[in-house]
Amino acid sequence: MTELEKIARARMYLQKLINGVNPLDGTLLPESDIVNNERISRCLQYVSEVLGQVIENGGTEPQARQREKFSISNEQLAQYPLSEIPLQITEITARINALIDPNRMRQLSANTITAWLVSEELLYVHTHPTGKTSKYPTENGLRFGITAEQRSGMHGEYTAVLYNAYAQRFILSHLQEIIEKQQEKRSERRNPQT
Repeated sequence: MTELEKIARARMYLQKLINGVNPLDGTLLPESDIVNNERISRCLQYVSEVLGQVIENGGTEPQARQREKFSISNEQLAQYPLSEIPLQITEITARINALIDPNRMRQLSANTITAWLVSEELLYVHTHPTGKTSKYPTENGLRFGITAEQRSGMHGEYTAVLYNAYAQRFILSHLQEIIEKQQEKRSERRNPQT
């Protein structure tokens, strides 16, 4: 295997992790997995992009280029493949990101959506005795089609938070608001009030 092939394989693994998929067996990772942390996800996305540029340049260091902030048109959103089978947020985000050009634009993270759902009191954050946190549906969230179910995975039992077709439509209809909220938070972090 050549160095470029190794880099391509590493990038493929990173892209699967970014989309909440176990690269070894193709199963969805639980929402509580560390790769779904917004900061970790952004870091993995950045490394994946750098590896993509190295591949495009035939193995040489890429030239720095800025990608646009995430944005999506109503026409692109109309192409979202709505699922009647409830999906985890990582799958919803992967379907949204499939509608944009990731080489030109930053991708949307699952945490951006779930943070907004927490702010809208459709999800709440539960802190486990270990200090790890998970997000679960509130009573309002349940009414909007967000549910939780126990599943078995590679690392044992976990709770999967699922979004039915109504919840998916709700997220899509508020996506511009979700994006604006994320951009406000980033702006606040970069320019903290003194």
